[in-house]
Amino acid sequence: MTPPAQPIRGDLYCAKRLEQFATELASTHRISPGRRRGRALLARQRDNRRTLHRALKSIALDVKHDRAISPAAQWFVDNYSLLEEQLREVEQDLPPGYYLELPKLADGDHAGRPRVVALVWGYVEHTESRFHPDTLRLFVAAYQTVCPLTTGELWAIATSLRIVLIENLRRLADGIVRRQAQRAQADALAEVLLDPHPRWVPWRLWWLGRAATAPAFATRLVQRLNDRDPETTPGRVWLDQQLARQGTTTEETIRRDHLDQVGAQGP
Repeated sequence: MTPPAQPIRGDLYCAKRLEQFATELASTHRISPGRRRGRALLARQRDNRRTLHRALKSIALDVKHDRAISPAAQWFVDNYSLLEEQLREVEQDLPPGYYLELPKLADGDHAGRPRVVALVWGYVEHTESRFHPDTLRLFVAAYQTVCPLTTGELWAIATSLRIVLIENLRRLADGIVRRQAQRAQADALAEVLLDPHPRWVPWRLWWLGRAATAPAFATRLVQRLNDRDPETTPGRVWLDQQLARQGTTTEETIRRDHLDQVGAQGP
């Protein structure tokens, strides 16, 4: 199974480091000769729309059934109308013919993508997706000291920025839905463990041990089992043991989950 794409996130750069990075990026970019179709941006954009809509429906279903949702999931629901506006603008501003005219990269991680998309990707990666007009202008200007962009590319910067931010939101949404599923697993197991007449059988231990390393699962299970007597509710002790075997602790796993929550709340 292909692992899920990770969010577009690298080290956070200050303005000066961003300019330096832009010149480094320009020196590595090599344009593919001739007119090249490259990666289908519009097709990916449509797939992103479908994926984001599925994520919204999944979270809405959790809300309908009174399941607890994470702050990141709530952020996603609260901001979806703004996201819809950006999706419509990109699809209006990205006619296939115009995309074909943009210079494409010949190699590297972004081979086949328009150079301007790879440029903006680097900006998003090192600004935590927090767009500011001044830093973007400095970034593009620094890039052009090494490798000037075409007029068409300059016009495409705004649309390219939306494309990359939407791509990142799709990846964040995938993570939100995945963590929601892990939280639901934890809730289901907690219901069994908190039953006044539990049937503590090996398969439940196996289930718990298999999922224990998922931060969202562990955090939710700790919340549900907190302040319970370990003699009558042994799930918390078992969870601690499973995490210890993985070289971590409950506290560290919860900390990772909280960091994931913050990172998933978008720009």
